[in-house]
Amino acid sequence: MTRNGGACARVKVLLGVYVLGGLRGTREARVRAHLERCIPCQAEYDELAEIIPFLDMITGAEAAQDAPGPAGSGDDASPSPGPSHGDDYVDADDD
Repeated sequence: MTRNGGACARVKVLLGVYVLGGLRGTREARVRAHLERCIPCQAEYDELAEIIPFLDMITGAEAAQDAPGPAGSGDDASPSPGPSHGDDYVDADDD
């Protein structure tokens, strides 16, 4: 179990991308190393991993049906995403 809640918070931000195979290099290695020693984060990873087969069942048309409108169209009421801080999370030391 990790002794640093900050490390868990950083990993949880990247966990969804990790589960989908979207991390590479140092980021992937740091998340993997954290999961090997942190039982709570491993449990969250296990839960997310169970969802992947269900995502494959969604067709492109179904995904598009619930997707927000194109950027700048005025159809999307959600705010634009802020700056990416992914590198901040993986480059910070786990202590």
